[in-house]
Amino acid sequence: MKKIILIYTFAVYCAALHAQAPEIDWKTTYGGSGHDGLAAIEILEGAGFIIAGYTDSADGDIEQTPAGMQDLWLLKTNDTGTILWQKTIGGPNSEMANDIAATPDGGYVIAGQHSDANSSGNYDFLIVKTDGEGNVEWQKILGGTGYETAHGIHPTPDGGYIVAGESNSDDGDAIPGKGMMDFWVLKLSSEGTIEWQKKLGGTLNDGCWSIQLTADGGYALAGVTESNDIDVTGNHGMNDYWLVKLNANGNIVWQKTYGGTSIDYGIVMAVAPDGGYVLSGFAFSNDSDVTGNHGAGDMWVVKTNSTGTIEWQECLGGTNNEVAYDVTVAQDGGYLLGGYAMSADGDITLNQGNADYWVVKLSSTGTLNWQKSLGGTALDYVKGLRETADGGVVVAGNSLSADGDVGSNLGNEDFWVVKLGEETSGINTLIKPVSAYPNPVKNVLYFSQPLAAVSLYGVDGKEISNYNNVNSIAINHLASGLYFARLQTDNATQKITFVKQ
Repeated sequence: MKKIILIYTFAVYCAALHAQAPEIDWKTTYGGSGHDGLAAIEILEGAGFIIAGYTDSADGDIEQTPAGMQDLWLLKTNDTGTILWQKTIGGPNSEMANDIAATPDGGYVIAGQHSDANSSGNYDFLIVKTDGEGNVEWQKILGGTGYETAHGIHPTPDGGYIVAGESNSDDGDAIPGKGMMDFWVLKLSSEGTIEWQKKLGGTLNDGCWSIQLTADGGYALAGVTESNDIDVTGNHGMNDYWLVKLNANGNIVWQKTYGGTSIDYGIVMAVAPDGGYVLSGFAFSNDSDVTGNHGAGDMWVVKTNSTGTIEWQECLGGTNNEVAYDVTVAQDGGYLLGGYAMSADGDITLNQGNADYWVVKLSSTGTLNWQKSLGGTALDYVKGLRETADGGVVVAGNSLSADGDVGSNLGNEDFWVVKLGEETSGINTLIKPVSAYPNPVKNVLYFSQPLAAVSLYGVDGKEISNYNNVNSIAINHLASGLYFARLQTDNATQKITFVKQ
């Protein structure tokens, strides 16, 4: 799950030089002799990581034999990647995870797809709720006789869930659509019952890959569109990024398309600290909204304001293909992106063969701060990344390599998780930004260094409380929603935004 709103810090530095890409702190491969596909990773409150994907292995790190063609595979690790527990979840058919989120009760909710072994092309939304040890509390298979897959899920402040993906069914659980394939958005109760649903799109193919909660109680959705009618206006060519803002009831507030006359495919989106949006995926265009393409498909990053108007855009890559599969807001207000790179020129300084993990750090205005390739001579690609409390980055994805940075392979495709250290500059900073985590937060907000004072404010700007000489603050008494805080060190003041679950 991509975070709702990440922390925005205002830090004071003595000077600015180009940051150097961080080095590997540790790396771990997980899997068995079959195919093991990682889909998402989240940092847990307190410590450790939760990782979701799928497996058809029955050996290696997999303790339970998959019940069907492939099962969901859920891993909980500590801060250094050691497995604390793992679960396979599934039935006689095929189950895949695409997203995972921690829930306020200490459990997890997973969104993905279910397919029937006896059916050709019949895929449904799969929603699974587990407790804190990965035991299934309930699951829902939602869809019709066509194709459905869920790509994103979030807990909502009322105790339910918002889930989004794509659908071409007009029967079963699915309402009639607008065209060949539509965005499908479902608001679920705490037990997974559909409370409302929406189909969004035009007469051609439209697929939702990302959904985020917004501060006004609504939702933002991003993906790709081929359409230029019904709900979609302004298509520039073959495929465009499509960003849709919904209100709390799922009605369209506004929508925008971004791209050029070629294929531009939106995959990931995050809410920026200023209430705007940052989107990425890949772009083959080099006209209209897209400028600076290096050749073939670039990792194309678009930053908009709160109403979807482009503020800046950047094409990142070389003469081969580059793709973004995740984006997150960094603690300094910049952006971290992860995906893969096949080039060894342009913005990419190294390629070890085929596709490598590619991690990119941008400033808040889109300047490339640093980039790093990781992998071996086979196929390696990032599916999720998050900034850690120590200022590093955990990068998770899939690897077929058994050499280079990877070192070993357990068989076919493995989960591969890499922890990068803190980025460095050419000089020492006088004042180091304070990290605050996790975000969203349920019970306790932690700080990376002792603070002289913390002042807490609601969205109306009124002060709620203040604290002196603290390393953390308890916020379990607060209602769910958006909050602001002013952090005071001995030398500087920082402002942050966080979400209480």
